[in-house]
Amino acid sequence: MIRTNHHKNIYKTAWLLFIMAALFSGCSLISKNLMKGDINFSEGKYHSAIEFYSLAIDENPGNTEGYIKRALAKSKIERHNEAVEDYNKALIIDDDLLSALISKGVELIQLDDLTAAEKSVRLALVEDPYNKRAFFTLGYIYSLRQDFETAIFYYTRAVQLDSLYTEAYVNRANAKGILGNHKTAIEDYNKAISLNPLDDNLLLARGYDKSFEGEHKSAIHDFTEAIKLNAQNFTAYLFRSESLKELKELKSALNDLNFILTLEPLNGLVLFRRGVIKMELGKQKEACNDFISAYQNGYAPSLEAVKEYCRRR
Repeated sequence: MIRTNHHKNIYKTAWLLFIMAALFSGCSLISKNLMKGDINFSEGKYHSAIEFYSLAIDENPGNTEGYIKRALAKSKIERHNEAVEDYNKALIIDDDLLSALISKGVELIQLDDLTAAEKSVRLALVEDPYNKRAFFTLGYIYSLRQDFETAIFYYTRAVQLDSLYTEAYVNRANAKGILGNHKTAIEDYNKAISLNPLDDNLLLARGYDKSFEGEHKSAIHDFTEAIKLNAQNFTAYLFRSESLKELKELKSALNDLNFILTLEPLNGLVLFRRGVIKMELGKQKEACNDFISAYQNGYAPSLEAVKEYCRRR
């Protein structure tokens, strides 16, 4: 059927009436204080957001949304104990509230109460056995306990439920790297980078694992790409200098360290690493100056180099 302008106008009018009906049918249920709280939260005005969410709770103490949003705002300003209290209040109203159970677990992690955090998250899994965020949070809890094998198990469950879950790939890669499984860590970083190709820290992390595998040329490429994305990523310069050193490209390695020191001249670690390269270049006096300066600026391991190479004979 050919649509005439008349038909189009009728269609547009009907559609507008439908939208307006949908909007205004629930208007009386919308809390203005909740809306004001949301606006302040989005602008980073967390104290003001808390005030409006509190007013919304006073208006309707049985509405869990006010408690949950106030808890999120309190979390932003490090008031984690109070955030947990708000999640508890929401759960008294509705003990099946998944978001509150998991978020409460996250707050308890911030308070270093990993046992209570795990209990809260596992309650969420009772309600929803396929909740990817719950599995991810359990993985994080076990990473903090340094039980990386178990952490990997839970991160794997998270990515099985959502193959695009970047954070789960990244955390699993980190756990694998700590266990020395650098090849499989690189595979996880490959997936994460395919999902977020402009994240310089992912390139940095993959390059780091590649360097452990002796893939220094490929690692240097990752570090260089990370620097292109973020010229202030000093760790990428430091790691690139290490891989360049392994390939005996000492002058290039030195250039990277010199660049960092133009911006952070008192960085003890970088001063020490520059001293090591200068020793390899046969510049012992300059190296000793760096070793001494590194120690004076808080890098204690440099003292051994001072004792070994910089004593007067």
